[in-house]
Amino acid sequence: MGEQWVYFFGQGHSEGDPQRKDLLGGKGASLAAMSRAGLPVPPGFTISTECCRAFLDSDGRWPEGLREQVREYIRRLEEATGRRFGQGPDPLLVSVRSGAAVSMPGMMDTILNCGLSPEMAESATDGRGFWRVYAQFVEMFARTVAGIDPRRWERLRAEILPRADEDAATAEDYRRLAEAGRRLYAQVAGREFPTTAWESLVQCIEAVFRSWNNERAVTYRREHDIRGCEGTAVNVQSMFPSEISGIVFTTNPNDLAAGEMIIESSYGLGEAVVSGDVHPDTFSVDRETLEIKRSVIGHKARMVSALGAATPRDPDAPSLSDEQVRALAEMALKVERFFGFPVDLEWGWAQGQFALLQARAIRGLEVVKDVEIGRMEEVRRLRKIAGDRRKVWVRHNLSETLPFPTPLTWDIVRRFMSGDGGFGRMYRDFGYRPSPRVCREGFLELICGRVYADPERAAELFWNGMPLTYDLDEVLANPAVIDTAPTRFQAEKADGRFLLALPGLLRDMIRCWRRMRRL
Repeated sequence: MGEQWVYFFGQGHSEGDPQRKDLLGGKGASLAAMSRAGLPVPPGFTISTECCRAFLDSDGRWPEGLREQVREYIRRLEEATGRRFGQGPDPLLVSVRSGAAVSMPGMMDTILNCGLSPEMAESATDGRGFWRVYAQFVEMFARTVAGIDPRRWERLRAEILPRADEDAATAEDYRRLAEAGRRLYAQVAGREFPTTAWESLVQCIEAVFRSWNNERAVTYRREHDIRGCEGTAVNVQSMFPSEISGIVFTTNPNDLAAGEMIIESSYGLGEAVVSGDVHPDTFSVDRETLEIKRSVIGHKARMVSALGAATPRDPDAPSLSDEQVRALAEMALKVERFFGFPVDLEWGWAQGQFALLQARAIRGLEVVKDVEIGRMEEVRRLRKIAGDRRKVWVRHNLSETLPFPTPLTWDIVRRFMSGDGGFGRMYRDFGYRPSPRVCREGFLELICGRVYADPERAAELFWNGMPLTYDLDEVLANPAVIDTAPTRFQAEKADGRFLLALPGLLRDMIRCWRRMRRL
């Protein structure tokens, strides 16, 4: 057969090695792994990253043997699903998705329902449903393959579909929208919109290959210093006709200590949720009990439909029942146990069952974990400083110019702002007498990366030994109080040593007052 460019997955096995992200891309490797684990993954095949590199290096020519292999694997998908590609009332349709070795979410391209053609309308049992889905396919294809501005499509929709109620649109309305979209594609792309399932598939695959070098992807790789990747793999997967779909985070990426999963769901295919086109329902689920802790029901007015999914939906009703949420949570935890780490899972639900469309490690979780470790260490440090006393820290105005000082900057600033630094020496020139502790440690504290003032030490910036401090309740009510001298008298510190030192303290205070008057 020559060089192998294509690798099958599904039905409990995969040809590609799940460890070879460099060859299958992250998404393809994940689908291969879940298939081998017997998880409910719609079958499909992955075109390798090496093929993408060969395609781009040869100025858009398919490498030898690829076309024949793709035709062969489409036939295997037909056998696996019992449907014909782009033919009959219940055709095999496929999604065509990118998948690089390193996750680049939203940077490359996806096309759903590839395989649709106008001729299929004759055998469709629901003419209106067919033309609605076909119009959505034309829109997605035109945007992805030809780069047509979505605003141009919205203008077409506004011209053709009833403005007051889109649900009132007829099969003829959607047919006219699809035809207008095909004409727009031909005008922009300089070639006719594909009329056969095979032509559509070829152009979808090529669009995903080319998306490796689109501006978004190139910028993303540069900003994240991603190097050494061959290109993107292409995952061609049989469409799961999702009536409901969405994503699951098996741990809350914003609150690791919460012990909960986050489920987002909406009607139709998952592209609407992933792309942010709808306000999905959000369920927070306890990881231990699988009980719903809280839910937020979104307004789900837009959806990307699957062929044959024509059931009316209330956009403001929950898209999942409590039982479905629990079943989905159980399945997601099973996936997490299989991979051995928390996952971001794309799923679909149709005809009484769930299917898994993608699983990957939750991005940025290592950073979140490090932040939580740092936060707890900071809490322990502050508790040690406070001891058994009430302690207050106040945001200092220095944080306006140094919102997050680097370690080197903080070392310099902390020294400068101490009693022995430039700031403290200025106070001594005015006649103040900072305490030894303020000379040694200063009065500022870096807490969670921000600069705070310690009112207790700030009170010692003025006259060492004077039993004056700040009232903490007053400071909490008005933090600007610490910009003035302390006024709260501490009777417990007015001991014999204070009385002996009082004449010298009074002389210093009078001298300071006179200097300040001259200024």
